[in-house]
Formats: sequence, C-alpha cells, structure tokens
Amino acid sequence: MEINYFEYNKEVVEIWFNNDDLRGYSFICSAVMRETMASYMDFIWKKISLYIYLFIKFVQCLYRNSKEEISNSLLCLNGKTAIVTGGNSGIGYATSMLLASRGCRVIIACRRNAVKERDEIIKRTNNPNIEIKYLDLNRFASVRKFAEEIKTEESKIDYLVNNAGIGYTEDKTTDDGLDPVMQCNYFGHFLLTHLLIDLLKASEGARIVFLSSTAAFINNLTVERLHPWKNQVLGCHVSSYVHSKACNIAVAEQMHKKLEKFGIVTTVVDPGSVNTPIFDTFLKGSDTEATLLRFLFHPLGIFLYKDPRIAAESILHVLTSEDVKGGDLYFRCKPFHKPRNLDNKILMEDIWKETEKLVGLRPDEKLKMMDVLKKLIENIWTIISILIYLFEWSIRWLCRNWRGGISKSAICLSGKTAIITGGNSGIGYATSMLLASRGCRVIIACRRKAEKERDEIIKQTNNPNITVKYLDLSRFTSVRKFAEEIKNEETKIDILINNAGIGYSQNMTSDDGLDIVMQTNFFGHFLLTHLLIDLLKASDVGGRIMFIISGISILHNLSVEALHASKNPSFKSLVMSYANSKACNVLFAEKMNRKLTKYGIKVNSIDPGLVRTPIFDTLEGAEGGKSLIRTIFRIGNVVISREPRIAAEGILHVAASTDIEGGLTYFRCSPFPKPRHLDNEIVCEELWNESEKIVKLSPEEKLARNEQID
Repeated sequence: MEINYFEYNKEVVEIWFNNDDLRGYSFICSAVMRETMASYMDFIWKKISLYIYLFIKFVQCLYRNSKEEISNSLLCLNGKTAIVTGGNSGIGYATSMLLASRGCRVIIACRRNAVKERDEIIKRTNNPNIEIKYLDLNRFASVRKFAEEIKTEESKIDYLVNNAGIGYTEDKTTDDGLDPVMQCNYFGHFLLTHLLIDLLKASEGARIVFLSSTAAFINNLTVERLHPWKNQVLGCHVSSYVHSKACNIAVAEQMHKKLEKFGIVTTVVDPGSVNTPIFDTFLKGSDTEATLLRFLFHPLGIFLYKDPRIAAESILHVLTSEDVKGGDLYFRCKPFHKPRNLDNKILMEDIWKETEKLVGLRPDEKLKMMDVLKKLIENIWTIISILIYLFEWSIRWLCRNWRGGISKSAICLSGKTAIITGGNSGIGYATSMLLASRGCRVIIACRRKAEKERDEIIKQTNNPNITVKYLDLSRFTSVRKFAEEIKNEETKIDILINNAGIGYSQNMTSDDGLDIVMQTNFFGHFLLTHLLIDLLKASDVGGRIMFIISGISILHNLSVEALHASKNPSFKSLVMSYANSKACNVLFAEKMNRKLTKYGIKVNSIDPGLVRTPIFDTLEGAEGGKSLIRTIFRIGNVVISREPRIAAEGILHVAASTDIEGGLTYFRCSPFPKPRHLDNEIVCEELWNESEKIVKLSPEEKLARNEQID
C-alpha cells in the first residue's frame, strides 16, 4: 500500500507545533531519502511543498521551541542504585550527573574508558558512589556477561536507564548477524532488561526507562524491519535508527503491562533535539547518506539543539516523580502522544515475539503472561480470604454489638484516682460519669473547656472529686506539661483510660510533623502512658491502663512507614490513619502488658462498638470521600449504634472487675479476638522502637527490655 508521506508528515508536524515543539524537523526532512519515486515531478513537488511548510512553521515556532522544562520532583535518592547505559557521554552523562547529585549510586555501563567522566561526576557532585562497567550492546555475549556481574554483585536495582545509542556505523552487521544500529539501540537493551528483571523486582517501586527519538514518528515498522537490510541502499541507516527508536516505544508499553503487577514502572522518554555526539560518525562518513545528513544536521544544530542537561531532566522526572504513568511516552517532563501506527496490538505482539527470538532469550528469561496471571490469581485469592475473614469477624462483632454488655462488677472505687482523656464528651463523658458514680476521683484531660460537663457529673453523682485539666494530645509539649503537673500533684494513679480520639482534622499534620489522627489517637497516649508509669506503679491494688480502639482497626495496613504522615492525603489515607492508630493501640496494649505485669499493672484494649459519638462530626465537605464516611456513620448511628452509656459499661468493667486478664482486647465486657496480623512479634518490636523515636522518649523514660516477662 502506498503511503502519502506528505499528508502523513504534515499531520504529525501540526501536532508537534501545537505542542510548542520543533522536534520533527530534522527527521521528517530525512524522509526524502526513504521514499520511492513513482513520478519524478510529483516527488519533487511534494518535497518542495513539505519543505516550504516546515520552514514557515519553523520560523513561527522558533521562539516557542526555546522553552525549557525541568522536573518538579525533589526526591532524594540516597540508598538507590541506578544503571545508565552510555552514561559516559551526551544525555547519559548528564543523567548520571543528575542522579549522582541526588545521592544515587550510579553504575555507568559503556564500552569506552570513562574514568575521566566518572572522576568529573564525583568531583562535581561530591558523591563517591559512581562506578564504571564494561558493556558492548552490539554483542549479546557482552550483555550477558555484564548482567551476570551485576547479579553477582548487587542485591537490587532501582533504576535502569536504557540510554546508549548510535546513529550510524559503517559496519553492515554485528557479530550476532543483526543490524548494528538496531542492536545497539534496541535489541541490546531488550535483552539487558530481561536479564536484570529479578533485581528490579527486588526493589520497591523500580523504574525502567527507554530512550526514543522524534525520528520514531516517521517509522513504518514491520517485523521484517527488525532484520538487517539485504542491500545497503540510500536511507537504510536512518531507517534503522528510526525503527530502533519506534521499537523502544512499542516494547516499553508492553513491558509495563507485564511488570506493573510487581510494582515496576516502565516508561519511554523522547529527549527532543539535543546536542549529543550520537551522529558524530556521520561527519566522518564518505557515502551519499553521510554527506546528506551532515548537510542536514549542521545547520539544525545551530537553531534547535538543546543542552543534554535539559533532556536529562525528563529522564530524572520519569525516574522520581510520583505522578508518572507507566507505559507512556514523555517529552520535556510531560506525557506526549505516540506514533499512531504503534497502536496496532497484533503488530506489537509480533514485534515482541520476533525480538525474543533474535536476542536468544531462553524460556526461563522471558516475561511470561503466566507470571502476571499467577500474581493476579494470588491477589484475587488473598482478597477472597480477607473478605471471608471480614464477613465472619463482622457477623461475630455485630452479634456482640447488639448484646447489652453491662458490667457485672459492683466494686466501689472510693479512694481511687482515674485519668480519662477526652472525658468531656461521647464515650469519655459517659465513662467519667460511671466512674464518679462509683466514688472514684476523676481527672478529665481534654483540650476544650469542660466546666459545664464537670458540674453536670458532680450534680448527677454527688461526687465533688471531679477535676478538669488541659491536655492537647496532638502536641507532645502539651502532653509532657500535663504529665509534669500530674506528677507534682498526685502520689498515685489507679486507672488511666486513653480514650480521646479524632477521626478527621482540617489540619492533617501536627506541629510535631506527624499525621494528626495518628498523634492524637496513638502517639499522644503512648507518650502519656510512659510518663505516668511511676504513678501507676504506686497504685496499691495494681494500676489499670486501657486503650480505646475501634472495629475499623481490622482494615489496618500497619508498617513502620504507616506511622508517618502520608505524603499525598486522600480518602484512603484518611481511613488508614484512623484504622492504623487503633490497631497500634491493640498491639501496644498487649506488649505493654507483658512489660508491666510484674508490677501488678494490667493493660488492655477495649472496643466500645458502634456508638453515637461526635468523633466524625468534623468531617465536613464532599471531597475525597468525606461525604461517604459521614453518610455511613449517620446511617450507623440510626440503625445499629448504641448510646455512649452502654459502651462506657465495657470500660468500667475492665477498670473495676477483678477477673480481667491483662493484654486482651475486650468488647461488650468479654474478651474478643484482635484483628489478624497483629501477632507478628518482629513487626511489633519494630513499631515499638520507631514509636519511641517518634515521641522522643529519653532512655530513663523507656520501659526497659529487662522489665518484660517471658
């Protein structure tokens, strides 16, 4: 089928200029050398028309082409390892320099001596972690040897930048019988990427980048184009370059689909018109093609070429930015449309299969869709298992939620002192009322004025020993100040109820730089409990410590990273912060109980069930799923929620009953299974140690390891 190159290229150029770009000028012109002349005059007229059109557009957009886009990512790369092929010159050298400046360990893979370039990178970045390894992409044996060395020496690879490339060579074929331009630019990188897949999987969020070119937009890719030209004709070298860069676009998209299940993001970058030595070999050639291209590229370089540093910014962007979409083509740090003929899925699959044969991939080296399907099946089965567990747990929880759960303990608490955080509203207020009715002295710790609530408790219970003290759990300085006041005024504490909590706040980060939900619900209580341990040890009947949790803790995704504030607050992070804060209370109640049992102190977590409280009243607005949460809780309040008075009975039971077993979770006055995955002692120890660092416990404030009872 004959292609109307003028109409096709004109359409492409229109798209380029509408995107403030002159990228296609040089290579569209080179299409002259690739067409068969059906009619001499028709050929000349079409080409003259195309040149006039390009010249007009070139003059119109010369100013626009001067725009320079740089990456907006500021991610530090300490601890990361990157491999950059051809990292000793041009765009590769600029990319190596940028990565090194971010603290990344860079392995420069090249076939020339690059000691001078390595030393210059080290000198300019003050980063000594720059290495050079020999790699000749035009020999598959060299690629395999390089990959074996890397697999022997490295435990993971975070970034693979397939950058190296050539534009022209006088060699007709490589030692492997392939076109040298195609093998260096495409086949070598295809094989290398497959051989390093396991190391990329070992990284959390690895990135693979292929480099393409504007030339790819004039490709007419077929399976036959992967093989060497039978006859060296005018334009064959340019054609090889064009198709090698088009192949990189095609396989990047397919590779991303095959690897995204492993968290690997694969992209392709068009660096634009850049002043690099890739076509220097043309300047030495004596054939007709070299002469024409020398005439073409010299004047273009004066007007269009950018510094490699600008092109390297796009590569850095796709390696480090969180908003990069895998499989896409990027130009100047932004997504860009791909050549339209690369949307042919059948052709792309044929290209992939033929490439696997040409590079000699063994069956165990291929990226099989079965790996993806296996991973998908595993994920589906995991989801089904979780859903079954959630259903069973929810049924048991709801059945228990409907039962009364009234404490059978009749113990009088006269002479006892209790501190309850958030004791001025909701469950805390109801608990303060119950404790006061048993004759207990109650210290209400809250951040709002609570004189009205205190007076109401005194009035209803006829117990005057109710005190209100200021405490803001979202500020560690406030927690420490409160603890100092208590230690100066009290000789003992019998009951500590860590009840206060929030579900949402307009300010998602506290003054201490933490997620405010996590700090209020967990970190604040964690610190407060440690600071009051000596007073709890002084209790004559054995102190009681209670952490209030929630059924939502079953949704947790606890890890050391989850303790810190989310970089991108969202509906999911909102739910997870609350769930994780409550899961931490479950986990640490059990661990703290083991550490304090020898002092007669019992530590428990309590799930009050669904209760009508104002904890999510601050969830205003419709964005980010807030309206959904608000609606769910409102429906729950009407249908299945209980009064705070009923929930307070469960807290009173654990505070006063003599048959309580420390370390357990209680729900409606009875022990209840804790959420799964909270029995991993190694994870628990890591979370405990990290929490001690976050709340900045001094050595004397920590619960020593030797206090734990095995």
